[in-house]
Amino acid sequence: MLKINRVQCLFVTLFVVFLPLIVWSKNTGDPLLYFTDVVPAGQGFYVLSKLAALISMLLFGVQALIGLFHVKFSFANKQRVHRWVGASVLLMILLHVSGFIAATSLRSGHFTGHFLLPDIDDYYHARITVGLVALILILSAVLARIWLSGTLQKWGHRFAIPAFYLAAWHALTIGTESRHPIIQMVLIVLMILIGIGILRRLLLRPKPMRRASTG
Repeated sequence: MLKINRVQCLFVTLFVVFLPLIVWSKNTGDPLLYFTDVVPAGQGFYVLSKLAALISMLLFGVQALIGLFHVKFSFANKQRVHRWVGASVLLMILLHVSGFIAATSLRSGHFTGHFLLPDIDDYYHARITVGLVALILILSAVLARIWLSGTLQKWGHRFAIPAFYLAAWHALTIGTESRHPIIQMVLIVLMILIGIGILRRLLLRPKPMRRASTG
């Protein structure tokens, strides 16, 4: 079992926030510039949307690892930490989606809600659809945890795992900052660790006991 204290938790939190912030700021420059007339309308919401996406991806990976591995926190119950991280992931994802819709709507002059519908007519829209499917799976996992119980809750919440891989695919194929070598490396490491966690769960799953023969 991995034991995590406050200092280690703080380090991980700073890492998943400041690494995306550093990579994002390197490409963005002065963020206030994007809310002036110098840049196209809505560009400010677009760059903030990208920052939210980067943070959400790293938080999402951490959230999955907490759920898959035996982790004990010295300062809080694991389930409470899992819920708080999950809520933060959902918030960042919703900020990413809403920021993107706001940016494209302002730029085009009309509401771009069509991005919330599946579209595989070209590479760009197909990759957005991958992100849309990830969002649907994430919302399903959250709703399963809140509204369902028993086996349905357990299996419904597991939708979060394929959602992470789809979100990573979405990010690595059409993102800008997400294709930075450092972010790529971190995402690949997270995908590998999550894969190990899944295999570990499958291999260590308790086998059903056979009934003793009465003959």
